[in-house]
This record gives sequence, C-alpha cells and structure tokens, in this order.
Amino acid sequence: MAARQHAHAPDGPDAAASATPVAGRAKRVAVAPPTVDAVRALQRQIGNRATARLLAADLPEPGTGSRAAIPTRRATMDGDPREPSDGPVLRRILQRKKLTRGKLNVAGESHPESGPRRANERTYAAEETGGDYWTEGEFTAKPSVLATARLGDPLLLRAEMLLAILKEKSVPLFLAPFGRGEIPAAFPQDGDAATLWGIYKARLHQDVMEIVLAIARASSDPSESTEAQKAEGTHGAMTALAALIQRTDVGGAAGVATAATDAIALFARDVLNAADIRSEAVVSDLRSQAMHGAARDEGARWVGGKTGLWKVGNQHVAEMQAVKGTAAYEIMTKDEFNADFDLWLAARPAP
Repeated sequence: MAARQHAHAPDGPDAAASATPVAGRAKRVAVAPPTVDAVRALQRQIGNRATARLLAADLPEPGTGSRAAIPTRRATMDGDPREPSDGPVLRRILQRKKLTRGKLNVAGESHPESGPRRANERTYAAEETGGDYWTEGEFTAKPSVLATARLGDPLLLRAEMLLAILKEKSVPLFLAPFGRGEIPAAFPQDGDAATLWGIYKARLHQDVMEIVLAIARASSDPSESTEAQKAEGTHGAMTALAALIQRTDVGGAAGVATAATDAIALFARDVLNAADIRSEAVVSDLRSQAMHGAARDEGARWVGGKTGLWKVGNQHVAEMQAVKGTAAYEIMTKDEFNADFDLWLAARPAP
C-alpha cells in the first residue's frame, strides 16, 4: 500500500509548538483496535459513515499497531482485471456485505489472492455461516436428495475456457511473437529472448496441464464422463503439447503454436461438433450459468441443502447476478466479501 501523504511541517512560531510537548496537553495513548463486534454494534447505532468518521483512522495490524496492508489484486484465469489496493480497512467497511448464517453464500474472489489465505477464509466462513466452505472447483449440487451430484463448475467448460484463453491470448500475444524471433509486447523489450521464453513456457506448461487434468477428472465424473470420452483426442494432444513445451527452446516456439492450434481444433471437432471452440467470454458466461444452477438447486432444497460459503472467480459474480432472480442463495462481489473479511481478520489476536 502506498505511504500516506503528509502535510509539510508548519513554519514560524507554530513550528516549535508542533514539535514540543505543551504543558497540560494530554499524552496520546495507543489503543487496541476495536473488535469486529464492537465496530458492527457501533454501525448499527450510528450508521456506517458516522462510524468511519468517529474512528477516523485505519485499523492497526493485530498485535503491531501498524496499519493493515490490503493485498493488491492480480489478474486470474477468470478474467479479473488488475486492480489497485482497495484502501484502508475502515473505509472499506462502507461497502462490506456480511455472510448470511444458515444459507448458501456465493462470493467472488481473485484466485491468487484467496489461495494463500484459504485457512483463514475457512475459519471466517465457519464462524459467520455455521456451514462449510468450497473453492470454485469443489462445490457439488443436486436438485434432490436422491439425484446424482454434479460439479457446480463443469470440468469440460473449464477446459474449454482454458483452451479459449490459449487461442485468444497465448498463441497470438506470446507464441506468435516468439516464433517470429520477437519479444512479446508484455515483456521488457530489452530483455533476453531465451530467458523470457524460459519464464513464459513454465507458466504455459502449467496452463496446458490444467486442461489435461480437467479432462481427466471429467472422464471419471458420473455427470460428465460420457461427454469427456469425446475429448480423449484432445487429452492426448494436450499431453503431448505439455511435453513439447518442456523440451523446446525459443527457436521452436512456432512449432508449439501450431501444436496448440491443432489441439484446439480437435476439441471443437470431437466435443462440440463445430468448426471452432467458443470464445472465452461465451464460455465464461456458460460456466456462470452452470454455477447459478448449482447454487439455485442447493439453496432450494429443504432437506440436505448446502449452507456455507462457495468462492468463485469474481467475473462470475456479475454473470450470476444477471440471472439469479429470486433464487434462494446469497451472492456478493469480491470487494463486498473482502471488506468484512479484512475487518474480521484485523481484529483477530496475533498468532
């Protein structure tokens, strides 16, 4: 978080007074941060804005007295834009939204941000909802007790979205420039191409393996196994592509691009029976509709319906909200979730 800007020191007679204690003036005493319950009680009594004005400072980091840093958001597979830090915790109280106890809550996230703090998020969810916690790919749903459970985020759609990102971003923006002997625009233009290729291909290999694993998991999932059989050719091609990436130096980048394009075409032909795969935006929306259906089904079940917190990529929240209607689940954005979570976290005792 950027350092707070301070006014210049006063000049003239007032300068000494500002630097020297004045007789009879009360000493400033450091106080412990207010608890979450105390701040919430104050908000109920005098309102959000009055509470923020009254406290008039950032919450200190528990046990240190220093201001709590809010992690910078990072881009994710789900298209979350790169965002600046959201500012001091108390200012962010004004946009917070509480989890609802005894219901299914869906909240947006930036995956790189939430990943390292999963344990704290699980504890927070248990305390606030009295239920369970699921990452994006863990949630399952069924319309009735006897029905077969299905993943809330279908694996083949997840694989197709990653293939779309490979087609729309990885090939034209990275592989094609490397293949022409150029440095992609996203990298420093005075960098060493071989070194930059080594950095990039490690991430590309990780993305390709995620597609391989998604198809493999789908083949053993009862709700997707039939469709997943159609993706066996793509699974083999992507496995071969992962191996090719690992053994290829920058001079072979064009060959990697060709192999990737061929694997994408296989998925379109064999799984979709189409000339091409769908765009990242279209597949993202299809995933969001599936997530909404899963949350709707679990929220509507009187017997055995899930309660707790399901975290999904923040882009999916707006797409789910567009079709939610009166479905019996709660939903909030990443920033609404973070505002209350950060307040809860800042008030916890130091480990």
